[in-house]
Amino acid sequence: MAKETLETKIIFALPRLLKRLFGKEGRVRIKKGSLDRESVRRDWQQIEEKMSLNNPSAFQSAVLSADKLLDYCLKELGASGETMGERLKNGQSLFVDDGSYQAAWEGHKQRNRLVHEHNADFMHYEARDAISKFKEALKGLSAL
Repeated sequence: MAKETLETKIIFALPRLLKRLFGKEGRVRIKKGSLDRESVRRDWQQIEEKMSLNNPSAFQSAVLSADKLLDYCLKELGASGETMGERLKNGQSLFVDDGSYQAAWEGHKQRNRLVHEHNADFMHYEARDAISKFKEALKGLSAL
């Protein structure tokens, strides 16, 4: 019987490693980190208080805060990436379902429109929609 070389050990171990890394769906699995859910709940309460002020600057502030809160949660749960968009892509497996993952993207896109479009009219109903998307996303991360 021939002695097992390092190369053959690697070749035989590689499929097991890939299966552990990628899981059933072929998505990269990310180890869930610790998340201070009480802090997330307090921050969310402040966002809802901003929304209750019923003025455009408070709506904009609430949307920006909700996006930052989602980004914080993604980072704490181990999603890698330099930008929020990269963390969303890399953190898809952190969400309990595809609906909450899509809600995260939709909320983030609305935030981007608010920040990047010159003279963007951000109506109260758009802010409420974005906030509801962020809430769904945070629930999908089991953060709320």
